[in-house]
Amino acid sequence: MSAAGLGSERIRLLSICLLALTFNFGYVVGMEPWLAVESDAAAYDQGGWDLARGFGFPTRGLQPKREPGIYAFFGSIYFLFGHDHSVVRVIQALLTASLPLLTFILSRRLASVGALPRQAPLVAAALAAVYPPFLFYSGVLMREASITFLALVSLVCLTGHATTGRLSQAAWYGAFAGLGALVDGRFLFFAPFVSVVFLVSGRGLGRSLQFGVLSTTVALAVISPWTIRNYIVLDKFVLLSTAQYKGLWLVTNPQGIEEWDWEREPLRSLRDLPADQRDQEISELAIQNLRDYPGRYIRSSLGRFVRLWWGGSHSDVMPLLKRPLLPALTTGDWGYSVVKLTLLGISYTYVFGGFLGALWVVSRAGFAPVAHLIAFPAYLSILHMILYSSPRYHIPAAPVLIVFFSGGLVHVVERLSLRRALAKARERGRRDLRKALGDPAARESNL
Repeated sequence: MSAAGLGSERIRLLSICLLALTFNFGYVVGMEPWLAVESDAAAYDQGGWDLARGFGFPTRGLQPKREPGIYAFFGSIYFLFGHDHSVVRVIQALLTASLPLLTFILSRRLASVGALPRQAPLVAAALAAVYPPFLFYSGVLMREASITFLALVSLVCLTGHATTGRLSQAAWYGAFAGLGALVDGRFLFFAPFVSVVFLVSGRGLGRSLQFGVLSTTVALAVISPWTIRNYIVLDKFVLLSTAQYKGLWLVTNPQGIEEWDWEREPLRSLRDLPADQRDQEISELAIQNLRDYPGRYIRSSLGRFVRLWWGGSHSDVMPLLKRPLLPALTTGDWGYSVVKLTLLGISYTYVFGGFLGALWVVSRAGFAPVAHLIAFPAYLSILHMILYSSPRYHIPAAPVLIVFFSGGLVHVVERLSLRRALAKARERGRRDLRKALGDPAARESNL
């Protein structure tokens, strides 16, 4: 790329990043009066505030129910600035505003090895800047904003390793994967998974094992202080948390209960038990359900896959759009319905565009250059076909879909532009031919 072209690209990227910053800050500041802290967000908020006041991590019955990262994140902010939700939202807006830049860097690394068109990185940055769920979750006191940021930084490093083979990039990936695992334990086990994918893609057993061992070792080193703390406090080995597998009951129970409804049996009879005993019995019930109803569990896994990727538009986390779509349609609230349908259409377009874009990139550049990125949504899909599924669980993989979507989108635009150029060239050729043959109409059309 020439110096002039590089300067123009930087100006466009800066404009996109400023646009993202404006959108996110404008949203969290403008929506502050309506942004509530409720449900899971209230528990995270309380845990962070307790930590800031020196009460320690939330450990009912001395059991770490969740990974510590989100409590440490909120707690450090509250320790410095007091119990002010708006400060958390502003910091989350900063993290979210960095996603277009990180998406650009990731796409640029792929474009440098020919896996994406040259124009794709800027398109990917623009798509990330205007993706509504990123904006909505920047105002919610939950894990999505922080884990999406950490996951994307780790994927940038992973792409650096995949495209250059540098082990330093693998080590950095392990470090950020470890930080991500302290927020959400799902990300600890992606390194072994992607090592297998590297092997399948033809990188060789030695290089695949080298990556897997190095990145996993670094990730385990990052989480080791928390694991050691658990051993000292609990006198037993607990890697991250004790509640990771309790959710298996939600996808195996024959009653079809999909939320923790403690007014329904068998949950009601367990409600008043000590927390540790209740969790143990729920886990045992989940294993028993797997033995008794294996066919039902296998059939429902497809539904969990669909729910993960196409379960909604995420607009329900936006305070002014909490009302479901169907009641709005039945009451004739057409303006509200159009907004909800538009956001649903955007969400589906990004997901379908990402999947189709991935197919196009593989057909163009092969599987090997993008194997690690395809592995990430595949890993989340497998995980949530086995365990509980929710649309928000795919948010950390949205940047990967955006990268692939940008490649496919650039390809479509280039094909359409080429067709228009060819059509114009053919028309000029026909006019020149008629003119050469003495056609008066051709001479007049050139006047």
